[in-house]
Amino acid sequence: MSHPLVMMMGMGAGIFAAIAELEKEDANLQPELLTAERARELMTAYASAGKLVSFGIAALSRKLDDSSELARLTGSSVGRAKNVVTTGTVMASWKS
Repeated sequence: MSHPLVMMMGMGAGIFAAIAELEKEDANLQPELLTAERARELMTAYASAGKLVSFGIAALSRKLDDSSELARLTGSSVGRAKNVVTTGTVMASWKS
């Protein structure tokens, strides 16, 4: 089994690769060249990615527990950040 510190440092490394890939996809995205069906498929994939990102933000917000900092880091309003922190707290209670 890996040392806990090694596990913590490696945790989340995949998100940086995923962001790099999404940046490439966005740079090459030309909706005007897509069929409506392909646009729907990609829209569904982007929506799925957005939900996964939202989950990660809510889960990580438990470590910050500061809606002002969360708002600053995510570029959202403090009110929205408070809701995310609340969601993260509820998520933690489900795992217990």
